[in-house]
Amino acid sequence: MKYLLLLVLASPLFGNTLEIDPDRFIKLQGEVNEKTISVASEIEKLYSDNDDNIYLLLNSPGGSVLYGNLVIAAIEQAKSRGIEVVCLSTAYAHSMAFNIMLECSKAVVLKSTSLVFHPVRTKMIGTAKDLMQRAHKMNLMDLDLINRISAVIGTSPSDIAKMYYAEKEWTGIEFFNFQIRKHFIIADKITGVIGLFK
Repeated sequence: MKYLLLLVLASPLFGNTLEIDPDRFIKLQGEVNEKTISVASEIEKLYSDNDDNIYLLLNSPGGSVLYGNLVIAAIEQAKSRGIEVVCLSTAYAHSMAFNIMLECSKAVVLKSTSLVFHPVRTKMIGTAKDLMQRAHKMNLMDLDLINRISAVIGTSPSDIAKMYYAEKEWTGIEFFNFQIRKHFIIADKITGVIGLFK
């Protein structure tokens, strides 16, 4: 059985409705951690099976950069094969989860979905020299992410940086209006006969 995501805004990618095949649907809910390896593995399995779209539901506060990057790498591989990877978030995509949404072919959110991106954090301890070296690397990572967000949504790096360092919490509709390229698409509501999106 197919499920429908109902879109408020028509788009060249979806039109007014989006049919989602449950067999091509993956969930990443909760913290991004070692359990997230299974999500990356599932994406790899799906892109190896056939060329149909893959749908990833993301409702996460973020978490590990290491494990999040495994999901991003799997998404990149799928896209390199010409497969659309569509991310959806019905509640929130913060920190690393937001970074994953950037990598998707398109990101579909509700008007009320909470979105947050912010500077890199670390729990590292060590000598002053260790911390200075780490701080330099983190600054480079921050600049890289700011430029990546800018490249995806078309808003200037300087405008992104202001919000990035302020750690603003966005609603889906606020972020939709902030972006220039419409990578993030607003959904009116989501329907599912047996709770596919719960």
